[in-house]
Amino acid sequence: SATGAGSTLTVTAATPAISSVSSAAVGQSATITGTGFAPGATVTIGGVAATVVGTPTATSIVATVPSVATGAQVVNVTVAGVQATGAMTVSAAVPAPTITACTGTVNSSLSITGTNFAAPATVTVNGNSVTSPTVASATSITGSVPTAITAAGSYATVVTVGGQASNSFTCTISAGGGGGTSAPFPNSAEGFTIPTISKVAKQLVAPHMGANGAGGNINAWAVDLARCSGRTSPAITSYWHHNIDMYDHAIKVNSDYIDMGPNQALTYQFTTTNTTYIGQVYTDQGANYSTSTFISISTTPCDFDAAKAVANNACYATSGTPINGMFFEVTNNVSGYGCKLNTNTTYYLNVRWQNAAVVPAADACAAAGQSLCGLFMQIKKF
Repeated sequence: SATGAGSTLTVTAATPAISSVSSAAVGQSATITGTGFAPGATVTIGGVAATVVGTPTATSIVATVPSVATGAQVVNVTVAGVQATGAMTVSAAVPAPTITACTGTVNSSLSITGTNFAAPATVTVNGNSVTSPTVASATSITGSVPTAITAAGSYATVVTVGGQASNSFTCTISAGGGGGTSAPFPNSAEGFTIPTISKVAKQLVAPHMGANGAGGNINAWAVDLARCSGRTSPAITSYWHHNIDMYDHAIKVNSDYIDMGPNQALTYQFTTTNTTYIGQVYTDQGANYSTSTFISISTTPCDFDAAKAVANNACYATSGTPINGMFFEVTNNVSGYGCKLNTNTTYYLNVRWQNAAVVPAADACAAAGQSLCGLFMQIKKF
């Protein structure tokens, strides 16, 4: 303090002190918390200089972990020649995620396939963040297309896990609305795009045999098996797809006869509108076939989660008899009757031969020694 003419005012900088350092891998950011920090502070981790990210505050410094061994490492912060010492754990490097496929629908679902996914993950589409993406597995992330994306198109998409960003992948976003949308997973190698509505409802039994698509023994479109990777056991060897108007099928009491071989699966993709109603999916294999069926309605194609079926989740139905089915309700209410479906959302009705209650998992058509199995499926509204 000043005491008179010629007196000196001395200002002493706060002594730095470290209270904690977050764990991080080499190349990732570690947050150093403490007191007495200031702009111009330097950091070493394990005796190696670390790059300070941004401008330190009085209580926080962010630094990039340099190339040091994993495990416990000494952290030093130096401010105006005064050093503080702490410790941190350098964790093993997190492998960078990669995106191999990405599709979505405006104002609806987003599906990303790749590798090295882990929670928590962040996702951006055209620079817009996806709200609360779900890491379904190391190869699958689901979520909703950001509301800023209002038109169909191709958008750069990036997944970030543990501070590591994936490759920028061009995600195909299709237009929303209507009873159905273009298939989100056409295989470009097959050189076709699935029509917006590829199967029209009819008030009669419509045999599912034929070739009005890429199918060999099934009247549907063959799509990439990567869609089913890690989502069902045993693995699928052929996968078929249709886009339908679910409400139109329901009001016309549409009936289909489906023929599929062992280890094959079929998905009906549909998008709900603002129309609310209660419906039912009913399957019966009749006298010709006595194999078990597994059906689900999910925001994920090829979703045959056996645990959910065994736990009696209303959107997953399995049966050890030729007869199977589920009720569903398209509603804006918090709860719905049977399998609750939100309005204006894309869903997938998935079908394969399996009794989910049987362990180990087995394809029911293969187990029955059949080269081809079939069922009668009806979609109706109440």
